[in-house]
Amino acid sequence: MKGPGRWLQIVGLGHGALGLWTYRDVLAGTAREVRERGPAAIVGAVPDRGDRATAFWFLVAAPALWSVGRTLRPGDRAAGGVLVATGVVGTVLMPTSGFPARAALGAWAALGRSSGRAAPRLR
Repeated sequence: MKGPGRWLQIVGLGHGALGLWTYRDVLAGTAREVRERGPAAIVGAVPDRGDRATAFWFLVAAPALWSVGRTLRPGDRAAGGVLVATGVVGTVLMPTSGFPARAALGAWAALGRSSGRAAPRLR
């Protein structure tokens, strides 16, 4: 395994798998409603609060973590610092969660040595 970015991608995949398992009943209920009411049931299917909202936001985090991991490199102090900060706050608020892994991977990224290669430029 190479660097904190690859591990953050693995965390993202695990987050998605755990979310699909944990919220399988909520997802099944949503799918059932779409089957019964048709595709129009998709619009507005996720309310502001409740089980569906919780499942939605939990699952949305998975591709976000994977995407950040895809670009994260050792020596990236900005992204690493944000991951540490959100990981520490998340750990304090939800001690039995995956936030400690986010904090640790962020610290690895922020304090790790850069490979010396410049990040690709976006045009």
